[in-house]
Amino acid sequence: MSEINFAMKAYGDVDDPKTQCLNGTRTEIIESILRWAVHANCPDPKEEVGRVPKPGARVLWLCGVAGSGKSRISRSVAARLDKLQRLGSLYCCDYKNRETLNPGSLFSTIARHLADQDELRKLHLVASVKDKTAIRKTDICRLQYQHFIVAPSAHLPAVGDTVIVIDAFDEIGNADDRADALEILTERAHELPNGLRIIVTSRFEQDVQTALRSPEAVGADYLLMQDIPTSLTVRDISVYVHDTLQNVNGLELGNLNRLANAAGDSFQWASTACRYIGGKVDRQGTQLPRERLALFLNGNKGLDELYFRILDEHFGDASVSDLERLKLILGQIIGVKEPMSLRGLWELVPGESRATLSLDDFHSIVRRLASLLVNTHDVDLPIFPFHTSFADFLRDAKQHHKYIIDIDQANHNLAVGSLEVMERELQFNICQIPTSYKANKDIENLDVLIKDNISHHLLYASRFWAQHISCLTAVDDATSLKLQCLLSSRFLEWLEVMSVTGTSFQEPLAAIDSSKASTQTLD
Repeated sequence: MSEINFAMKAYGDVDDPKTQCLNGTRTEIIESILRWAVHANCPDPKEEVGRVPKPGARVLWLCGVAGSGKSRISRSVAARLDKLQRLGSLYCCDYKNRETLNPGSLFSTIARHLADQDELRKLHLVASVKDKTAIRKTDICRLQYQHFIVAPSAHLPAVGDTVIVIDAFDEIGNADDRADALEILTERAHELPNGLRIIVTSRFEQDVQTALRSPEAVGADYLLMQDIPTSLTVRDISVYVHDTLQNVNGLELGNLNRLANAAGDSFQWASTACRYIGGKVDRQGTQLPRERLALFLNGNKGLDELYFRILDEHFGDASVSDLERLKLILGQIIGVKEPMSLRGLWELVPGESRATLSLDDFHSIVRRLASLLVNTHDVDLPIFPFHTSFADFLRDAKQHHKYIIDIDQANHNLAVGSLEVMERELQFNICQIPTSYKANKDIENLDVLIKDNISHHLLYASRFWAQHISCLTAVDDATSLKLQCLLSSRFLEWLEVMSVTGTSFQEPLAAIDSSKASTQTLD
């Protein structure tokens, strides 16, 4: 079992109400999906939630725009299925963790989740794992599906369906990355073994639209968030706004009603506005909640306008140098391959910039963005956007606003910062292990030694320096020199860090070797 790719970060917490819909909201769509999932009596075709999913479909997609509430619906459905003992797996894709939450771990991780709940399935999965042909190719999505999902299910008794929930499928990679998985979940949905059903949420990206509307998608059906009557969405957003802001002093009921109306049908707009209005950090430290609320009563012009409005409240009068400092920090936050603490991000800033920008400077800037970023209060907790739409707003090259992030520059900063961290901190026998003649598993307290001697930012730099360099279209002479110094003088120390932490060093080398820019550097 340990031989198959397993993503620890994939499983969502079905007991966390913060990830689910507020009680009393989205009830119609949740009930409709649950009826499909457990084969309950089909609702009246005229039911208010829009089209009724086909009872015979093996895979059901819930699609909608960013911020429409798809993930909260899927988590609520998963929680209900869990109570019914029908939940087989909750795989939560996450753009912040694409290094591990990707098509290469999708079906193998789901298989492990299913096997953990069924001893007979576990025996069948072990038998499939012993097939060395399958193991050698477990990075191939189709073979994972065939060997780890279909084959172990072939001879299992089915008493009711076990349901797999895949949330935010569009965040598992780009269209090329997810092509095989998308084909399986649409054109091969009818092959899903008896006893299993899958619920998928995603944005209605072009590749998803094409696949779901293809004549070959005979075993898959879909529901669109846009088909939910606006009256139901407005009702639910009103409940959410009043529940969130009811204890904030100085807010009048009439203005809360106006705010709910301004949100239209965007839950993400409403939640971002509520976080900002109810927050304790603002531009000058004196603005009252009722004054912040006034910013949002002129109507909803979309999430991008909302993000611009909040940033402008804090940084609209910033000088050119202050604006560049903000963009440097935001570039670090959205450019990393996995979430890092503010302290780690500061350590990964290239030397010249870090010399003029202290960790306190970092913190004073991000504290103003508590409505947009998670964990702005603590420099040692991972910091990342509340919602992918904010990261999209910052990095979308089609946008034309002063806060746009140059992702190539962000990767350059992270690449150079990583090389400098390794130059500063790598050393021979970094964990002070008494002997090199023991395997990692035989070294006492190795996890403690790693924690005490290898900083989070050094581990990040060691794992991802090559990926950041491979993203660059060109490598300047200074970066080329730093890279050559690393490979000539710190290569063995880098291998040691990768070895003691059990991290593959093949992927970084493959990334650097396949990169046009970095290959030219190494010539």
